[in-house]
Amino acid sequence: MRAQQAENAIDEIWSKALDKIMKADAPSQDRPELGSEIDLAVAQAGSSTLLSSVPTFTKMLYSGGYNAATRNTYLVLRRLGMPTDFFWKFGYWDEKRAFETLDKVISRVFTALMSKQKMGELQLVAVHPDTATFEIAFENCAECAGLTASAPMCFFHGGSFAGMLAAMLDEGLSATEVECVATGGERCRFMIRSSDDRASVVALDRWCAEFECHFEPERRFGVSLKNQMVRPTGNMVDIHYYQMLLAGAFLSNIDLIERACFEAGQAIGKSLLDTVRDMFGDDPSVALPSFYKSLRYANVVLAPSDDGGFEIKISEAPEHFGSLERSSLVPFLSGEIESLVSGLTGPL
Repeated sequence: MRAQQAENAIDEIWSKALDKIMKADAPSQDRPELGSEIDLAVAQAGSSTLLSSVPTFTKMLYSGGYNAATRNTYLVLRRLGMPTDFFWKFGYWDEKRAFETLDKVISRVFTALMSKQKMGELQLVAVHPDTATFEIAFENCAECAGLTASAPMCFFHGGSFAGMLAAMLDEGLSATEVECVATGGERCRFMIRSSDDRASVVALDRWCAEFECHFEPERRFGVSLKNQMVRPTGNMVDIHYYQMLLAGAFLSNIDLIERACFEAGQAIGKSLLDTVRDMFGDDPSVALPSFYKSLRYANVVLAPSDDGGFEIKISEAPEHFGSLERSSLVPFLSGEIESLVSGLTGPL
């Protein structure tokens, strides 16, 4: 049931995102009060914290991106009126024709889609059809902007790029990130190779297994709350990018990581307590609404309850908005709010 729910949500989110670039007169899917964008620190927080605490989450991120892109690239090709076997002789094309044809399709749709959502700027760098090898560069990557890591960390985008090309060419592909902004690179760069190449599969497994992440919520959120830019294109991303991440990596695996999501939210709430108190005061009914609204995350309203606590109402949160309104993606936000309320109302 959860798997089908995730697939339905992914398809709806991709379709709405595609409408933004394919139909100029498409109706807006913006949230009435908070709008269509969210601070990318919100998306990074959940992923980075789980990368630190759940060793298999690297593969969940990668697979979430891969599966979503594979499923929906077929949708994109149909919307373009392209036959699904358009690239069936791709392996016999010369490099010039292969590059120009792929680049045209990628630029028309996928680069436009990612730029529109402020995920980053996708560029096809090299194509070798005889060996099914590709190089992709990604500027202003939303997955790692403003973060530091000991190794490349853009698993969701790596999976997305491999899945996109795999669906177009009807061939199993795997990706590894060979340059990352989080490790000091000028851009994020990915090598994508045939899954029949044992070395590419080993490289993917090593990338996912050896990665370690040390996320500092107070530093990263502090940057966004002070309006310090983490990339030239700004700190905001389209809400559909975050929802793709939620549906593909989180909802698809929620049975495995539900408890970890709640604990990750608690940990972030504790880390952010001093930051929230310093910037917004120690009255939860004022501090929490101000904090979440400044990130364009959610509308949060707190009212005193009869038992001396607070009744909390949340609206327009990405976890329960639009295509995800029927999902169960609340444990992360619940844990975070629990820690913040407890800390703000407890002893100093």
